[in-house]
Amino acid sequence: MAESFWESANISEVARRNGVSRGLLTVWRRQVAAAVAGKVHHSDYDSLAVAG
Repeated sequence: MAESFWESANISEVARRNGVSRGLLTVWRRQVAAAVAGKVHHSDYDSLAVAG
């Protein structure tokens, strides 16, 4: 995830290397950006968890 925020990162390549779709990585990036900006309610954090 962190790599996708690097200035030189190619989102498609990061997603491919990690076995996720570009769209899913984009959703996660938006959620992280919103959380950092304080725009996510605590009840929304469940959607940020990655099953493993």
